[in-house]
Amino acid sequence: MELGKTYKDKDYPNINLKSFISHIININNENIEIIKNELNEIIIETKYCKIYEIFKSLNCLDIGFQYKCRQDYFILNGYDKTSVLTIEKCLMKGDKCCIHHYRKN
Repeated sequence: MELGKTYKDKDYPNINLKSFISHIININNENIEIIKNELNEIIIETKYCKIYEIFKSLNCLDIGFQYKCRQDYFILNGYDKTSVLTIEKCLMKGDKCCIHHYRKN
């Protein structure tokens, strides 16, 4: 949640999903592609995640989901409590990629 608040402080007064996603796509340990990019709805696909590779090598994907993936909900909540995240696909759950669907309510 604190990371989301940090992003929010940097973006103020332009608090919106496009600004939020700009922070996410600049992470250098992931291969992220924006599939849908609208003001109130953004979908991103992650094909490579270094954290996934680490937890996969340890045979601990369930812990990886709790450690890495679940934090995305809290980061978004710290940034904007009126936006919602749905993780439609997840590497840690055995999918070939992650699909994160962000919507502004």
